[in-house]
Amino acid sequence: MKKEITWFGRKVILACDEKCNKAWGINCRPENPANYLSDDELEEAPIDPGTYEGGHAKPCPGEEKGN
Repeated sequence: MKKEITWFGRKVILACDEKCNKAWGINCRPENPANYLSDDELEEAPIDPGTYEGGHAKPCPGEEKGN
């Protein structure tokens, strides 16, 4: 998905792979001792992993993407 947004007063294109089922959030994402795991190496994330940005959680199934 690509969406034009205004970010700090400038128009930018936001791109998303729409893999919300793999979205853990930076603070809850599983990792191994060497480095972070790729999405393909991860199990599916919980519907609500408990991570929020600006008070917004990841979209739930059926909700509009790009919230």
